Amino acid sequence: MSRAPPFATGKVVSDYTPLFLYWERARAEGREDLVEKSMLSEDDFKFIEGLVKSSPSMTLLELVDAIMTRFQGRVDPGVASRALGEPEDVAVERLLFIIAGWLVEAAESFMMLGLRSRYQMPKD
Repeated sequence: MSRAPPFATGKVVSDYTPLFLYWERARAEGREDLVEKSMLSEDDFKFIEGLVKSSPSMTLLELVDAIMTRFQGRVDPGVASRALGEPEDVAVERLLFIIAGWLVEAAESFMMLGLRSRYQMPKD
């Protein structure tokens, strides 16, 4: 993993490049608000803590899916598409997975949850 945001470990997300491309594109378009919206917040950590406490046997995929749903409105489809050169729905889904994985990795770093093994994103 060559470049990663704070507290990322690479256990869930092996490549953060799309997220950095999104942030760069948002800044180039004068949309710093989009960068901030896609950063992890204290509320996000409270959310994941609540999920883990309420469903301790939740699988990693279930956890990531719940987090992706939470972040749904925090990624701009047009900017995502222009940044990644993909259709809007594909670009948004890719970024949501990366942000959700980043939150899981950060939560593990803060010992809020434990991952049993390294997760590999399915190949297309």
